[in-house]
Amino acid sequence: MLLPYGWKDGNLIHISEVKRGKTNLVCSYCKGLLVAKKGKKLAHHFAHIGISCQHHSAYFFGLNSVLNLKISLSDYAIEKLSETSNTIQKLLQRYQSLQEKDKYHKKAIRHFSDQLLIYKERPFEQVRKSIIHYCRSEQAPFPTWEKLHSKRFSLYTDGITTLSFDAYQASQHHNLYPQYFHSQVIALKNYHHTLYELRETEEKIRQYQDDWQRFKQFQLYFLKIKSGQYATFYKIGLTSRQMEVRLKEIQADLNSIFQQVEIEVVFICAGIAFLENFFKQKYLHKRYAIAQFTEFFYFEPFEADVILKELAWIATYQAQFYTK
Repeated sequence: MLLPYGWKDGNLIHISEVKRGKTNLVCSYCKGLLVAKKGKKLAHHFAHIGISCQHHSAYFFGLNSVLNLKISLSDYAIEKLSETSNTIQKLLQRYQSLQEKDKYHKKAIRHFSDQLLIYKERPFEQVRKSIIHYCRSEQAPFPTWEKLHSKRFSLYTDGITTLSFDAYQASQHHNLYPQYFHSQVIALKNYHHTLYELRETEEKIRQYQDDWQRFKQFQLYFLKIKSGQYATFYKIGLTSRQMEVRLKEIQADLNSIFQQVEIEVVFICAGIAFLENFFKQKYLHKRYAIAQFTEFFYFEPFEADVILKELAWIATYQAQFYTK
C-alpha cells in the first residue's frame, strides 16, 4: 500500500516533509506507526511498520498509476482532473443502479410468507433464515429439512443438478435444496448479492469523499532558492500546514549546508497535489543533489519560466473545473 501522508498532532504530514526512515507519524486510518520510503526507484511514500491496513489515498496523489512522462504538466493535470470527476460520477451512478435493484429484490421476497406458511409446524421465520443461510454460505442446511417437515419433497436441486428424493439421499450433494423453494432461493441470493454490493459501494463512496477532503488540504508549492555564490535551484513539495511553518523547516535544513540562503515562494496552490509526484518523475534528470536531500532541482532560467507559466495556467483551470 502506498500512503502519501502521515498523521501527527492533528496535522497531515506529506512524505516530502520528512526524512527517510522510521517516523513518529501514524496512519490516519488505523493509527499504526509509519516509515518513510524515499528511494530512487519508487515514488516516495509511507509504509506501515508491521501489518498494513487496506485503506489508502494514493489515487489522488498519482502514486498508484503508470505516468506518461512525455506529456506536459498541464496535459497531465487535465487528464487527472477529468479522471477524478469521472470516477466519482461512475460510483454515484452505480450506487443509484444498485438502489433500484435493491427495491426490486425486496418486492420479490415479500411473496415468501404466503408460500411458506403451509408448513404449520415450522414458522416462516425459521424457513426464511435457512434460505438466507444458504445464500450467504453456499452450504445449505436443507439436507435436514425432510426431518423438520412432515412432507417429503420429490425433487432437490442446486439450480443446475436436479435429483429425486431417493437419489438425493444416496448422493453427496449436500448443497442441494428442495426444488419447491428454488424461486425463493434465487430471489434471496439476488437480494443479498445486491445488498452486499450496495454496502460495498457506499463504503467506497465514503472513503473516496474522505480521501478527497484530505487531498484538498494539501497545497502544492514551488520555491526558488538562492544560496549566495552557489547556483539558484528550486524545490517542489506539498504541505497541509501553514506555509510559514514549512519554510522554517526548509530554511533550517539548508542553513546546515549553506552559509546564506534566500527562499522565495514563486507558486502555491491547493487542489493539484497530484502534480508533485508527476513533476518529480518528469524532471528526475534535473535533480540537484544536496547532501542527503533528494527533492531539489536545477533549472535554467527559461526552463523555470516555462514551468511557472504552466503551473499558473493549471491553477486557473482547476479553479474553473471545481466550480463546474
